Amino acid sequence: MPSSLTLFPPPGAPDPATPALLDAVLAQARGWLREAFSRADAYHGVEHAEDVLRRVEAIRARLPAALMPSEWLVLATATLLHDIGYAAHAPDWAPNRREHVPAGIALATERLARVPLFAAHPSLILAVAFLIAHHDDTSYQFPSLVWDGLVGDIELGAYSDELATFEAALPAEQRQRLRLLLAVLREADALTAAGAAGAARSFEYAVSRGLPLFAAGDPLGAWCWEVSAAGNTRLSAKRALLDAFTPEGWRLARESYRASEAYLTAVCAREGISYRPEGIAALLDGGALSSASAAAPPPLRIVRYSSEVALRAAGHARAGTNLWDAGANAYAMRHLPVAVLALPPATGAVADAAAGALAALHAYLLDGYALSLFDLTGALDYELAGIAGRVLPPIVERRSSGALADDAEWQIAGGGATLMLARTLEVSHVWVAMVESSV
Repeated sequence: MPSSLTLFPPPGAPDPATPALLDAVLAQARGWLREAFSRADAYHGVEHAEDVLRRVEAIRARLPAALMPSEWLVLATATLLHDIGYAAHAPDWAPNRREHVPAGIALATERLARVPLFAAHPSLILAVAFLIAHHDDTSYQFPSLVWDGLVGDIELGAYSDELATFEAALPAEQRQRLRLLLAVLREADALTAAGAAGAARSFEYAVSRGLPLFAAGDPLGAWCWEVSAAGNTRLSAKRALLDAFTPEGWRLARESYRASEAYLTAVCAREGISYRPEGIAALLDGGALSSASAAAPPPLRIVRYSSEVALRAAGHARAGTNLWDAGANAYAMRHLPVAVLALPPATGAVADAAAGALAALHAYLLDGYALSLFDLTGALDYELAGIAGRVLPPIVERRSSGALADDAEWQIAGGGATLMLARTLEVSHVWVAMVESSV
């Protein structure tokens, strides 16, 4: 790979992607799709690819500057082929089928190498491969039960170094143009998984792979992929919020999120589950949650999410008492009004530092993950500005022989700073671990 290369022709130079050649290439790509998905795939097949392409075309029409023919060639080809790797599904794939990305790169590059236009301009093949490689990056920034609650990268194999070298060799302006094409593809692809139809698609796909309808603790919890069908549906709607980079895309993402929540409301009613909105729902029209294009990526990285079930199994020591051990304590996650919880006094530099750190964590969770700290029902391990940390939901306790009661007077055994932040931000409800110990 040369130290620098020209991916797209400079202004005024002849563009190899003439309209006739472009139409011919896209016709070939559609033929490869039909061949690959000879057995219909309702979630990632031909219909999905065409849906994403229609959305890409709509975004293209709204861009402030027109795409060059070769840029459109790369974007449209990658859009049609971005999920072709699912057609290569094998029994040894992971449940989340992350292998579809390198499989898609292999299928696409092998075929494009036989197309004269791409064979004469191999950098265009790498550009298509780059878009396929990174179209799902937002999804994979979240933890997954497939990785035991850890965040796991897509394994690109030899493509990883090749594509990193390719991107680094591009002049800054062309690298920026390639990233623009990726942003268009991400916004369009993410929107197909939100909204009423997208929510149904996400929910049914999760159920088809054997996931339970709801999670323990918070039935609709959406911190980790593959925990439940409801959680996956919410995570898909979050992806649309996070991948929106145009004003219209952000508007559509908000509308789609609300439609996804309406779908889940109906599912909850059908299954006899109490529906509760996420903490981000009230922030969609305010400044606390906005389009990802509004700010640089926050210095936050989620490392692992341990669900309530995992915490029960492992136990968690807090204040000298194993409050997470269900065998030692009556225990339940409850969504309580902040107003009913009596907060302990907290003053001094230590308390102020803890409050500031939690406020920053909450803001970064909203910006980078569309998550609210007050929806947490498990343990979240993270790195913030390179410093490792862990946060849990607040724990409240009462020594009694009676049953758990929502209207009881509870003693805060941990997480008082979270409750204080909730009160400061005028958050009405927060998930807490309620523990009733024997006297």
